[in-house]
Amino acid sequence: MIESAVLRHFPWLGALSAVELRQVAGELRQIDLAKGEILCEEGRKERSLYLLLSGGLEIWRGWGQEGAECLDVVSGWVVVGEFQLLVGGRRVATILADQPSIVAEWPYEKIERWLQRYPSWVGIFSRMVQRRIQQNQLHAVLGRLFGSLRKQVWEDVRARVEWVHLERGQRLFREGEASDGVYLVVSGRMRIEMPQEDGEIRTLGEIRRGELLGEVGFFSNSPRVASAVALRESHLVHFSQVFFEGLLRQHPHEGLRVMQAAVRRLRAAIQERDQAQSSRPLNLAILPLDRGMPYRHFVRVLVEALSGHGSTCLVDRAHIAEWFGDEGIASLGGEDPYSLRLHTWLTDLSGRHRFVVYVMDAEDTPWTQRCLRMVDVLLLVGEASAAPALREVESRLLAQVPVGGLEQRLILLHPKETKQPEGTAAWLEARHVEMHHHVRWGIREDMARVARFLAGEAVGLVLGGGGARGFVHYGAYQALRGAGIPIDFLGGTSMGAIVGVQCALGADRSTFLDRSRWALIKQKPFQEYTFPFMSLIRSRRLDKTLKRLCEGLKIEDLWLPFFAVSSNLSRQRPHIHRKGLLWRALRASSALPGFLLPQIEEGELLVDGALLNNLPVDVMRRYCRTVIAVDVSEELEFRMPIKYFPSPFRFLWMRLRYPKIASSIPNIVSILSYSTMLGGLQHEQRMIESADYCLRPPVSEYALLEFRSMEAILEVGESYARRFLEEHPALRDLAAALDKKRVGEVE
Repeated sequence: MIESAVLRHFPWLGALSAVELRQVAGELRQIDLAKGEILCEEGRKERSLYLLLSGGLEIWRGWGQEGAECLDVVSGWVVVGEFQLLVGGRRVATILADQPSIVAEWPYEKIERWLQRYPSWVGIFSRMVQRRIQQNQLHAVLGRLFGSLRKQVWEDVRARVEWVHLERGQRLFREGEASDGVYLVVSGRMRIEMPQEDGEIRTLGEIRRGELLGEVGFFSNSPRVASAVALRESHLVHFSQVFFEGLLRQHPHEGLRVMQAAVRRLRAAIQERDQAQSSRPLNLAILPLDRGMPYRHFVRVLVEALSGHGSTCLVDRAHIAEWFGDEGIASLGGEDPYSLRLHTWLTDLSGRHRFVVYVMDAEDTPWTQRCLRMVDVLLLVGEASAAPALREVESRLLAQVPVGGLEQRLILLHPKETKQPEGTAAWLEARHVEMHHHVRWGIREDMARVARFLAGEAVGLVLGGGGARGFVHYGAYQALRGAGIPIDFLGGTSMGAIVGVQCALGADRSTFLDRSRWALIKQKPFQEYTFPFMSLIRSRRLDKTLKRLCEGLKIEDLWLPFFAVSSNLSRQRPHIHRKGLLWRALRASSALPGFLLPQIEEGELLVDGALLNNLPVDVMRRYCRTVIAVDVSEELEFRMPIKYFPSPFRFLWMRLRYPKIASSIPNIVSILSYSTMLGGLQHEQRMIESADYCLRPPVSEYALLEFRSMEAILEVGESYARRFLEEHPALRDLAAALDKKRVGEVE
């Protein structure tokens, strides 16, 4: 029999009367444990609460398995098992004695009536669980950062660190402030930003769970160089100078090891943050834009697709009802003590899964509000045939979010038989979204592509400019697709953009060649000469050809995400075309200065993108983890085969008598083209080096306007890409890895 006086060591039982304490004591069962004896096992479905009366306990995840992890060691008058008490389900850890111990077991059936009598206990237990979850998360990230820590070192670290809690939009520190320590993100997501002279805020990067923050200023003893803002509810620990000094004094060996590890992290930080991360955890929320839409099937298939990239958990009202036996808990406000049970469960899920997918209500409810606080990315899901206007629930929710404080993506659902999306611009004009995705019911690749973008594993293909040599791009694209490499995003400059559009439209080889012959040979758009006041070519025929080729399509209506690059002469900077009429983007991107008239957009002059960015790998890197580039410029030779420029009549005579020599004499088009490319050569070389894979087919023998050789050039690209794949097994391995992660056929 356990003495009731012993129970007063537990503060939350202190409010009970002597009679109530005796009643509680009568409900407890004493358990004596030898060292190493198991109290409860991971995976068992039971909800007893355990009160540690003497000795100590170890809490393990994966006990008895390879890679088992000790989450915590507790002693003194503590409670364990409170997580299952609150949320039910199976034990998430194994608890065993690390020394002879005495534990009191309080079965759920007995404690349940006390919880009804004292509902404040629910809040007490929830806070206990949240602290333990935070401690477990801290222990896990410290292990990944610094390696295993001895028990005593871990105890001292846990006691010394300062916890910081931030809500979405709260600022951790500002640029210019003193660097008072290093922060470690234990849960949540932070953004690093810096104000510009024009008042704009420039985002430098994002810091997620398990990453250090503020280490640059601290270790260099300099002020903060940027600001840090919470993108969602976040928990961090602060390692101050006093902390490091105390750690070095008490544990010099481990303290030095921690400092060395922190410095190594500092060295790698810039490189890591510049690269797309494919293993970071992500909380996603799906907001159905209309009540009646059949979104549940979409949710199921998305979860299946994400599961190929990491552990994925779905949370909606049905799952909450199944777990807690009561759907109503999702409708409780944050101030209700029983809602803390739900918050505790959700916090634990975020720590155990890479992706947690929340399904919000189609209206503003407490559950929708809770989801909004916990997520990194908001997926706005609507039927493409519905009205594109902003929904009331969107307006109400997003009014609570700081500008730029939540990544939003629009997903438009289409019937399987849809040939081409339309009207996307109206959806985008009403919203501020990072990206949009078109998904057809029953098309396997559409959902797999969305999952790759969300998982940070999207593959982008960048196609450079180069006149007729650009036909090599189509051959390379076909070879890559034939090898199973998914192309999730297409982008290009000049001829690379024109060919890229045909790839994005899904043109097969025959269709591509037929369209190209019609546009470039039959229509002869580059032979409409005029008085060279502004350009050599009048451009009306080219405009007409591009309009017919693009059939009135807009960039945002393409199934595949696409961009084209032009050069803005008015602003002296590249212009990225991500929306608007497709033909106008292609026209601007290929407007060789002096040869073609510039494209006019809102009074500004746009010309060939090769002037500033002929191989826009940097643009693609914003969206995709793996960037493949096809470049046709490096092997270009621009030499004079004879010692002088012939007169026009002699040139015509040479074309008849010595056609090979005449074809290699630079003409006005090639001189203008090469001059345009000259300014961007250094930038292009950086782009070549920064691409993950850069294909450089041998096409220097073909002239810039040698369109009649398009089929031969295409075959060069295809055969070269096949050889490239054979010589780069890592690229083949990428295809195999992504193929395993694709979602199965959609019903």
